[in-house]
Amino acid sequence: QGYAVHGTDLAQPEGWDAGHAFTATRLQAWDGLEAAVADADFVIHTAAITNLDSVPEAEVFENNVTATSRLTYAAAAAGVRRFVYASSQSALGFSRALSILSPDYVPVDEDHPCHLTEGYGLSKVVGEQLCRTVNYRFGLATVSLRFPVIWAPENFAAHVAKRSDDPVQAAKSMWSYVDVRDAARAVVLALTAELPSFAVLNVAALWPFCEGDIRALVAANYGKVEQRGPIGPDAPVYSAARAETMLGFRAQYRWSASGIETVAAGETAHV
Repeated sequence: QGYAVHGTDLAQPEGWDAGHAFTATRLQAWDGLEAAVADADFVIHTAAITNLDSVPEAEVFENNVTATSRLTYAAAAAGVRRFVYASSQSALGFSRALSILSPDYVPVDEDHPCHLTEGYGLSKVVGEQLCRTVNYRFGLATVSLRFPVIWAPENFAAHVAKRSDDPVQAAKSMWSYVDVRDAARAVVLALTAELPSFAVLNVAALWPFCEGDIRALVAANYGKVEQRGPIGPDAPVYSAARAETMLGFRAQYRWSASGIETVAAGETAHV
């Protein structure tokens, strides 16, 4: 997009463009973090430990919150133009719960209460609140993007099999997903969109990933739940309508068990 990027991660990714700076580091212990942020117009924070199976839950929480705290306060001190935080659908508490929990209402929007059930989701809510705090105290413009599972096309078979073979997880995740290319586009839009100085936005595909009628699946898995808007093949349970209004974001990649379809803006996916 014409930006000069300074990337950080534990190790430099394969294929990193040598024309852009890169630092292999841990954000929690990087001595150069403040200097790097001071040289930036924008900060995009996507780093986190997500795996509760291989890392103790307390360590996941501590790692994620410490990194986000360092970055938000450094960005506030530097006066960057906007801080974009990769939050998660897990902030709501449903996707990693021990069993299927029914939402308070559907479609689920950004005003839905968070029913926290585990440390990763809790770390994401704390991250959102850090964004709110530095915005209030220091005027740092922040936007938190709540992504569901992010799918990459090169891993199509594995992604589809995991969701198709686990209908319980599909229900806990509200049959939602986002293609990595759509997720990246939402981040770029969030850098310069006309937004309130603090915002939380769901970013997801506009089509539930499921076989059969999503309305029947909602009834079967959630029971009697308040319906505040339409649910259907082109109306997901996890709503990204606010991102469309505020970012101009509309997903372009629809996944199904048979393949990935590109949907042009203004068109309806063929289901």
